[in-house]
Amino acid sequence: MECVQLMKVLLKEDVENLGYAGEVYTVANGFGRNYLIPQGFAVKADPGMMKQAAAWRKRAEARREEIRAEFEALSAKIAEVKVSFSARAGETGKLYGSITTAQLTDALNDALGTDVNRRKVGTEPLRELGEHKIVVRLNAEFQPEFTAVIESDDEMFKANVADDVVEAVETAVSTDEEE
Repeated sequence: MECVQLMKVLLKEDVENLGYAGEVYTVANGFGRNYLIPQGFAVKADPGMMKQAAAWRKRAEARREEIRAEFEALSAKIAEVKVSFSARAGETGKLYGSITTAQLTDALNDALGTDVNRRKVGTEPLRELGEHKIVVRLNAEFQPEFTAVIESDDEMFKANVADDVVEAVETAVSTDEEE
């Protein structure tokens, strides 16, 4: 059985699923040497670097507050969004295809004028008619939901045909009255 070597690192930046800047963490040797240190996210924890930790913590805290304010505003906007799709469906309400997370993300970005990453929107494609709540995972603290409504193409077709029929009848009635 192989023994995993560990090392202590001091984070220079917040690392998702690991920790916050200015804090010391024990990580696998390979993770530290091959990812954290080369990417500039961390340095090897030694007494000289520990002196800089307080400054990194202050900078990271200010940045976290900035991001928190942005996410609060964005969460409020996302919660108000309602997007609509039309798709072909069977009589049971199951779609013949699906509305993908990419389509949901595009509709959300169009509605808000933002650039939310598609990996943060929803979890799986939608395959049924109706109203769905879609989660947007901005970070661990902010996970607002928006509404996606999927209507059957048949209903939209019937509505369009009904409008055309009403319009044709009104046109016929108005021409009869003129004569």
